[in-house]
Amino acid sequence: MKYMKYLKDKRYRKYIYIVCAVVLAAAAFGISRNILEKRTPYTPENDISSMNYQRSQEYVDGVGYKLDDYKKEEHEKQEEEHKRTIVPQPVRRPVVIPGRRYTGRRVNPQGQQKKPEQKKPKKKTKKKEKEEEKPSEDPVITISIKNGEKVTGKTKKFTVTAASFDGDPIPASKIVVKMNGERLLEKGTDTYIGNVADGKNTVVVTATDDKGRNAEITRTFDGQTEAPPQVIGQLTITITGKALGLGTIAGKKSVDIYDNEQLSDVMKRYLSAVGISADDIHSSHYEIGRIYKKGILKGIPEDKIAELEEEGINIPEDKNSLGLNDFGSGSGWMYSVDGSAPNKYMDQMDPVPGSTVELYYVL
Repeated sequence: MKYMKYLKDKRYRKYIYIVCAVVLAAAAFGISRNILEKRTPYTPENDISSMNYQRSQEYVDGVGYKLDDYKKEEHEKQEEEHKRTIVPQPVRRPVVIPGRRYTGRRVNPQGQQKKPEQKKPKKKTKKKEKEEEKPSEDPVITISIKNGEKVTGKTKKFTVTAASFDGDPIPASKIVVKMNGERLLEKGTDTYIGNVADGKNTVVVTATDDKGRNAEITRTFDGQTEAPPQVIGQLTITITGKALGLGTIAGKKSVDIYDNEQLSDVMKRYLSAVGISADDIHSSHYEIGRIYKKGILKGIPEDKIAELEEEGINIPEDKNSLGLNDFGSGSGWMYSVDGSAPNKYMDQMDPVPGSTVELYYVL
């Protein structure tokens, strides 16, 4: 009733006719299109799990909408193609390796067993960390013998040194050296010589510092007593009596130096080679006190004899030996190496290949 006045009014009547005509035309166009194309509405199933993500977005997201038959056929074709392109995943089964018992642990496709998971290391306590960080304060021992080395000859010479944790040297009196159970005494500076046994030989060294801390090391070597010792060089030795005007008593001679020898060993072989015997006047070290050679004092010049008599020194009656205190207190035999007189006994000296040793008499 409200709009009837517009229908009666001639000014609005023609506009109403136009609107109705447009609506009727649009409805007729839609009906005719469906009839001509013979298409019926299509409602897809709401199965999202099997949908292809290559489909149209409205088909994937929509629920309860309608598509025409043409779109339905397109979607079905895409569904078939999608099923054909899906590669089935292989079922993982345990791989049995020939010759190995199956333990139930998973194996990779190449047949290699997976490495077991490594356990995390236990955390160290602060007490253990301090013990590991704290260095040892025991003495440090150094020895020239190498484990397993071969030694020929009947003796073995080696050096031993020891020092405290602070680096202070430990004297020989606080170092115990045993070779095959027999204690050895220091022959020279840090030098020890022991008797070699055939087969295995054992050397044990113990050192004690001023604070009473001990350290011990052990070395073993293979001994061959029947094999000749190795020659490591030669020494040139001579004997003179220039202080008495005698000149050369025994001429220069080269003598072999064998491994594990001291200068005293080389000197003994030299004296034997030149036909001279000698007396050792020291109980624990080698020191020549007297040598014996026929007519050794007959070669003293007359003027030297007169000079000695003026000083109150008498000539010994025995002309076939020369030794300690024969020509006054303090007279005797000394030795030099390359012109220098060492302040050591001969058994404390290592023979140096190529050097010259002179045994000479002093007043």
